[in-house]
Formats: sequence, C-alpha cells, structure tokens
Amino acid sequence: MGFVNIQSVLMYDSLDSVHNLYVKDENLTYVSANSVTKNMDSQIIERNVKEFDACIDENNAIILLCKTGNNQLVLHEISDKKDHRKVVGDRLKPGLEDVHVFGNKDDINVIYTLPDEKYRDSYYIMHSYYKQGEWENTEAGRYMSQGLLNNEIKVYEAEQIFIGFVEYRDNKSYFRVRRYDGKNWSKDLLRVEKNQEVYWYDFQKNGELFEFAYASKADDQFQIQYEAYDKNNDIVYHHELSNPSSCMHPVFVSYRGEQFIAWVELDYVLSCRMHNDRRYFDGPYRWKESKNSDFLMYKFCYNNERIKNKLGLSCSRVYGSFPSYSLIGFGNMKNNVEAVPIEKRKSSGGEQMEQGKKPSTEKEKQVEAAREPSLAEKVNNLEKRVENIENYFKRKSRSGGLFGQRR
Repeated sequence: MGFVNIQSVLMYDSLDSVHNLYVKDENLTYVSANSVTKNMDSQIIERNVKEFDACIDENNAIILLCKTGNNQLVLHEISDKKDHRKVVGDRLKPGLEDVHVFGNKDDINVIYTLPDEKYRDSYYIMHSYYKQGEWENTEAGRYMSQGLLNNEIKVYEAEQIFIGFVEYRDNKSYFRVRRYDGKNWSKDLLRVEKNQEVYWYDFQKNGELFEFAYASKADDQFQIQYEAYDKNNDIVYHHELSNPSSCMHPVFVSYRGEQFIAWVELDYVLSCRMHNDRRYFDGPYRWKESKNSDFLMYKFCYNNERIKNKLGLSCSRVYGSFPSYSLIGFGNMKNNVEAVPIEKRKSSGGEQMEQGKKPSTEKEKQVEAAREPSLAEKVNNLEKRVENIENYFKRKSRSGGLFGQRR
C-alpha cells in the first residue's frame, strides 16, 4: 500500500457522474461511472501514450489531448458516451512535453514546453489554440532550467488563467507567475529569487496574494514550506509545515471555507490546516486511509455546482484512494487522522508556532468554535451519492479490480 505515481485526471460532471483517465504501461484507460444507473465502464482508449491532459467543459464534454510515442498529438472529444478521435498534430518535436489543456470543445487551449534549439538549458512556454481544425500558436514565456531538476508548469484557473513555474539557474530557484486575459499573456506578475532548489511545488492565487507550497532540501531530506507574496513581490508569510523527511508533491485544497496543504510523506498522505488568513497552521496530520490503500495524485476538475457551492471544494490536484475515488488529505479529521509530532515550526509574518497550538484571542476562539460543527456534521447529499459510487467500485474491485488488479 502506498503512493502510486502515475498520471491521472479525475473529473465530476454536472450530473454527479465520475470520470477518470490514467496511464499505466503507456496505455490510457478511461473509466466512467454513472451516478444514476451505477453502471461502470472501463476501456483503453489510446496506446503508446507518453503524456496527456484532460478537462471537462460546461456541457459535460471531456477534452483529452495525448502525446504518443510516435510524436503525434491526438485529440479525443468524449461526449454522450461517444468518443471522437483525430490526430491534430504530426511529426511533433521530440522535446515537446508538459501538456496542459483548458477551455471547451469549441475553444481548446493547450500549454506546453519546447526546448530552445539555439540556447542550451533555455525553454519556451507555448500556448496553442485549436479552432476549426487549425492551430494558432503564441509564446507565453521563456525560462532557464539548469541541472537535473525538471520544471513543471502549473496552470491555475480563477477569474483569469495563471501559469506558475520555477526557473532554475546557478543553484537558485525563481518563482514566476504570468496571467492570460483571454487575448495576451502578461509579463511576470511575480518573480522571486530563492537561494535553494525547489523540487516539487503547487501554487494558487488568494486575493492579492500568490501562494506557493513547495518541497526544499533539508539535511539531505525534503521539507514542505509555505510562502505567500504580495503584488510587490514581497514575502508576507513563511511557514515550515513538516519535519525533514521524504516529503514531496504538495497540493493546495480548499474545502468548506478551510484551506489545507496536503503532501506525500513515507507513502502516506499528510496535511496541515491554515488558520486566520494564513497566519497560523495546525498539524501536520497523517491520514489513516492512506495507510490502508494505494493512492494517487489526481488532476481534479469538475463542472459540478454541488461540489463548488455545497462542499466549497477547490483544488487543481487532489489525493485519492486507488482503486476507489475516496479523496484524502482534507475535511473531517475526527477519527480520520493521527497527529505527527513536530517541535517547532519557523514562520515569518507570525510567531513561531508549536505543533497543535491553537489561536488564543477570544475572537479566534469563537471562530474555532464555529468551525468545529462543520467538521463533525454528517456527509451532505452529494457525498452520499459519491459514496454509493465508491461502494459500487469496491464491489467491482473484490470481483477482479476496477483497474484490472485483484486486491
């Protein structure tokens, strides 16, 4: 049992049905589970896949783009149980990678990276639109990537599209963020120099702040850090969230008005919870379910109003059990987590906080008291529907395995 590091996308449509795409042994499998009929289908829809990305639009159409081993770009539009496949790019440059898809079936947007053929260790971030069978290409940015670290672009969708990426040069890292307004890409809204190497990260926009959670090296181990920057590129908050360990792949998850940062550590999911608008954290906590099942890190997307409004669930990536789709790393902690000892957590923009210490002012206590019932309340109607689907999956797994593996 533990972390299964394969590429996977998890989607919920407006009818509460679940869709999952994942690559295993270069085969891309599509799993769909109907929330009404409880029917579950699983099929390989593309072979020889090197990487892919997918999203779901407002009309429940799934847009899937694959890069294959023979350097083709293949587009699948999956809607109403029909899969429309076509090759939309041939003889791709071998260095094309890190594919990200957003938009809808009538306005497909793709972000990816290409090496600069003239300058070593220099890369382009490209943005391509696919409309009426034609590609239009524009450059979204350029960065350096020296050494062994592999830059990965993060796409964050809010009122506008943002890309976050980390540039590496001379044993330093640079956080960078740019914005797309629907027509043009901005120059860097954020560019911050770090005198250390950043290994895994996630980012998001919170009001006027850009927030990063990342893993940096500490005594030959990795430690999860949190930092927030204002529009002047000045650091507002910094917190060390974990002990030095084998920490990797931090993700931001907002749920019912609370902000969590979850990560993988020693094949478990751990997380911290924010308080008081990023001034304090509690945790870390180890989620028990991750001890008893394999789990993945999914790209997470949906067009489901219940998830947005009732659950207040917002994240670009999320951890979930495998082969069921029970999400891990946030939510009700009662009987679901174990506290992990940590003596002190360094922070700026707030005092050093001991592990488990709670806010102490009367107003903060009232906020905490009001928060607790929401953590203990019963699962809402959407969660019940999802649980029914999960139970169906579990029955399938006992009879042979949703992913073709007997558990």
